[in-house]
Amino acid sequence: MVVRDILKGFKKRYWMSMGGGVFVTLSLAHHWMDFWSLPLQAQLLQVVIGVPLVGWLLTTLFRRVWIHTQRIGARRWWFFLTPALAVVTFFAWRSFSPPVIWHSLEITPFTEISSSEVVLLEIKIPPGRIVDLEKLEDVKGWELQDGVFRSAGKSAMPIRHSFLGPIGAQVNLIFLTSPDSSRVGIELDGRKSTLDLRQPVSDQLQFQLPTNYKQGIPATPILILVFFSDFVALWMLVVFLWMVQEIPQSERIEERRDGFLTHRAGLMILLSVSIALHALNFVTMPLILASDGWSYLQGAVHWLEYGNLDGVPPGRGPGTTLLFAPALLIFGDNPLGVKIVLHLLAIACVPIAYLLGWQLEGRRGFAFGAGLIALLTPDLMFYSNAVYSDVPNVFFGLLFLVLLFSTLQSLTRMRLLSLFFTASFLVLLRPDNLSLYPIAVAFVLWKLFWNRNNGHARGVPPPAVRPVILNLAFCAILGLLPILGWSLHNLNRHGFFGMSNYLDEVLYTGWIYYGEASKVAISDADSSAVQAISKAYQSYGSNDDSIVVPTGYEVFPTLIQAGYTEAEAMELLGQAARDSIFKNPSLALQILILKFSRSLIPEPIAMNTLPLPNEPAAHGGGQTYFREEKAAMPQWILVQQEIFDLVQDWYRYVYPELIWFSFFAMTLAIYRKPIFLWYPMIVLTLVRIFFPLILALGNWRYVISGVIFLLIFLLAWGQSLIRFLRLTTAKPAGVKS
Repeated sequence: MVVRDILKGFKKRYWMSMGGGVFVTLSLAHHWMDFWSLPLQAQLLQVVIGVPLVGWLLTTLFRRVWIHTQRIGARRWWFFLTPALAVVTFFAWRSFSPPVIWHSLEITPFTEISSSEVVLLEIKIPPGRIVDLEKLEDVKGWELQDGVFRSAGKSAMPIRHSFLGPIGAQVNLIFLTSPDSSRVGIELDGRKSTLDLRQPVSDQLQFQLPTNYKQGIPATPILILVFFSDFVALWMLVVFLWMVQEIPQSERIEERRDGFLTHRAGLMILLSVSIALHALNFVTMPLILASDGWSYLQGAVHWLEYGNLDGVPPGRGPGTTLLFAPALLIFGDNPLGVKIVLHLLAIACVPIAYLLGWQLEGRRGFAFGAGLIALLTPDLMFYSNAVYSDVPNVFFGLLFLVLLFSTLQSLTRMRLLSLFFTASFLVLLRPDNLSLYPIAVAFVLWKLFWNRNNGHARGVPPPAVRPVILNLAFCAILGLLPILGWSLHNLNRHGFFGMSNYLDEVLYTGWIYYGEASKVAISDADSSAVQAISKAYQSYGSNDDSIVVPTGYEVFPTLIQAGYTEAEAMELLGQAARDSIFKNPSLALQILILKFSRSLIPEPIAMNTLPLPNEPAAHGGGQTYFREEKAAMPQWILVQQEIFDLVQDWYRYVYPELIWFSFFAMTLAIYRKPIFLWYPMIVLTLVRIFFPLILALGNWRYVISGVIFLLIFLLAWGQSLIRFLRLTTAKPAGVKS
């Protein structure tokens, strides 16, 4: 009776805590303390200490959140658990690492007569390492001839070899069979096998056997336990992180009075600090005009000289020309003009990010945090001194999302026009932004029909659909006019209709060049386009030995020299890339994973300062067009160099982890409410980061346009954590402290 009462007192959460404590302890001990390679006494000690500690932590957590989890609806649980189960299983599989321990291999010849022998050709241990037989120690009764071991009659002693390797992997032994061979005994990790090498003809015999756990324990149950421990630990972590976000928004929390700084005070602080930091950056760093940056400036230089836009390269839109031409008109070849434009746009990102934060949460503290992210993002600081389109792209991308939120709130003609003209300028700035146009149309239509269906459900007269659709079509067409106009300009000037004829070269460089340079041989040798490119480059390519794999930019002129027109050369580059991708989809996936993994590692642009007196100028300071800059305030350059040291540590140790945490926070934002704020931001972030990476090279520069959005997702999860802690640590009403 007493035992039954005790068992009855255990609630479901305690059993979950105990089971979770076991598996979480095993997972952490495996990854952090090399649990499975330790002696049994050390393993027992870790379990005895770890399981109660982790179990107590889980019990405390479950006790505080249990009642809150009951208030989450069943549909929300299923909406989360179904995809989460698949995601956790995938990541548990991808991150799985088998235990690595010391293994013992023993090879014993059974020579019944002195004339029989055992010939050992090769020992291959995981992961694919071939043992150098000459380096084996304490081998008696064996003769080494031409790298092969032969047993010397009955005097041959067992060969013993210990190695460090994973369990469950294969050990390969190759012997020579013959009529004079004998039997051989093989023992690996306590498990014994016997092999008869006596055969009528001489031949090689390969024998495989798996590595086991200690004392001959099979590897399979250990591997299953390791995988399941990782799965449970990862599952509990993902569920906890989701609950941190879900519990506060599933319960009606009486928000505390927003006692944060007023909008005016918060913006004044943010703008003051931003202006001060950019001023320091402005007077201490040179303007960088790299070889690939000239194409962003070329149209503005041509416009000043000839008064038209014919000088804009066909691979670029006229966006940067429209931004930089006024600066060149006023300042000429003085780089200060372009630097002023870029720094002003970077500073303007701060109030736009502040407004975005206010739209998302309606809290001044959150809005201030969003503005602070834009202020402290180091990439904006660095690219404010580089002639690229990245800073304008970040600013107008933020503005586009703010206008999209505003439009979804009220589908007025003025807001629609502002939204589509901003999207149009983004396309003129960078042609890959063309995807933003259908995104805007899709979310506006979704919101329109959502309002209509919800109006029917609540018994409220639904809004009229037809006038809004007509208004949407009218504004979208007006917004398209600049894009169509520039496409016609390209048709008249360069012979193609569209924003850019550079896509084929981008595809070639982003897939064939990047793949070959990354040691992934993706080129389809059977493709006629690949063959034509190879033939042209062999005949007219550069003799520079430093070019191992040519980019599309380097291949293109060789095709022109081979007699192809520009359109034909571009078509060949694109066809070569498409043929190679479709011929080798597995290699294409490998390259795509390489692009994503490498591109999400933050790296700063060149951190050069203006030369101090009597110091040579730093290379890349804009010497190709602009006049040389002089340090107006040399005393501040030393301060900037100290900041550079801090920033390098930030890029090396902190920034990469923040980016990955932000991606996870963005994934959890799928479950945030209201969806018409968070879903557009998720889609826009994914498109702005991954669309350029899919097409082009893997480069951190392409990620910059979505970094502020990513960090705002992390900020939102951090705010949810504060609310979660306030909910789960608050004492129930009526309980005295």
